[in-house]
Amino acid sequence: MNGGATPLSSAELDRARQARGFMPDDEGEALAWAAASADPALGPFLEVGSYCGKSACYLGPVAARAGTVLYCLDHHRGSEENQPGWPWHEPDLVDPAVGQIDSLPFFRRTIHDAGLEETVVALVGHSPVVARHWSTPLSFLFIDGGHGADVARADYDGWTAKVASGGLLAIHDVFTDPADGGQAPHEQIYQPALASGIFADVSAAGSLRVLRALEEVNLDFQVIGPAPSNPEEVEVLIAATRKEKVSDRFAVAENAGLKPLVIDVESFAQMSALELVINQLPGGGKEQNVAIVDVGANVMQIAVVRNGQSVYTREQAFGGNQLSADIVARYGMSPEEA
Repeated sequence: MNGGATPLSSAELDRARQARGFMPDDEGEALAWAAASADPALGPFLEVGSYCGKSACYLGPVAARAGTVLYCLDHHRGSEENQPGWPWHEPDLVDPAVGQIDSLPFFRRTIHDAGLEETVVALVGHSPVVARHWSTPLSFLFIDGGHGADVARADYDGWTAKVASGGLLAIHDVFTDPADGGQAPHEQIYQPALASGIFADVSAAGSLRVLRALEEVNLDFQVIGPAPSNPEEVEVLIAATRKEKVSDRFAVAENAGLKPLVIDVESFAQMSALELVINQLPGGGKEQNVAIVDVGANVMQIAVVRNGQSVYTREQAFGGNQLSADIVARYGMSPEEA
């Protein structure tokens, strides 16, 4: 990610290190390096969780040199761990007029003193609210918001889809070991981003993780219907995977002399297969638990469906290869005979 000298001047680096906040120096510098590798042609920078402006001092100068802007989103009432009674509470941030934390004045002073007021744009509001109305693709997204599970998941759901193809996603406070820190950024942001197939690891420094949104991604969707909670909205099911996974499966089918017309998510394909045979069951399978077992080479997937709804799923590390190996060992056969 880096190649020697810092992307910040010595004065900028000193200012960022001295700014109020909790980001370790090495992770802050790694954050600046990550932002310096983003393509500003893809869109602006945005951070979720600004507190008093420390991370903005690492990102702002990079954005300025790239000819873009850095949006800093925070409600400025403090995260859960900043509240009274928690180790990270700072009493002088409490506004006595309202009895709540207000870090906005401290953030504005930090940005002013850093000479970044023409580059850094403060967004004051709650992350999910702003995300619902945000439509501009981002070249660089930094998530360092609340550390509760629900809050972290809302940041993931609301913002990661805003990262442009080829853009970067940086996540702070990713701890794999609970003894090192809270698990929400790891479990609710970092792991889902990797599991989506849309993001791939780029670098890591301390608790900072940087991922890139893959340019080679296949997306498809299906409209489910009106949202139960709001009839003016609709629920949409989105599937995403790397194009190479699709092309590999196309190649397998074509090499077998088949012409693939549809490639579906495995669990959806199982349900489609069930629909073809379920009418053969007594009563069309209604009010019955129906098991679907898919035995692959190395993994066996089991799903239980009732009235068209999945009620149980499980993967077992057992497949045809292991069965064949057991037969070879038990009966002294060759692999071909087994």
